[in-house]
Amino acid sequence: MILRYYKYSVLCLTFVAIIGSISVHMLDPEFAGKLTQEDNSELIAKGKILYQKSSCIGCHGKKGNYPTNSDWPNLAGQPKKYLYQQLIDIREGNRNNGGSSLMAGSIKNLGNETAYLIAIYLSSL
Repeated sequence: MILRYYKYSVLCLTFVAIIGSISVHMLDPEFAGKLTQEDNSELIAKGKILYQKSSCIGCHGKKGNYPTNSDWPNLAGQPKKYLYQQLIDIREGNRNNGGSSLMAGSIKNLGNETAYLIAIYLSSL
């Protein structure tokens, strides 16, 4: 009988120690930052290759930060979700302001994955 309570007590203490340890780490901002930090280096490299092979450079510049027309946006450093959504909206015809009608023709065959990789690359700059 005492052995059964002993096992139960050890189990409970172990559980409390694990939960306590996890919660302390979750409160530590440095540790929590590592949990949410993404390593996109491989995706960025793929996106860079796709961007450099695309016609994007002609209008937006080698690194997306020197558009050839002052009316066209600087893409470097923009949030990846924003860039991706703009590419999709222009491709699908849901956005047709500014020079986007010009751009629509050059990205009409752009796949979703390619658009995402290019967006990740440009957002990393």
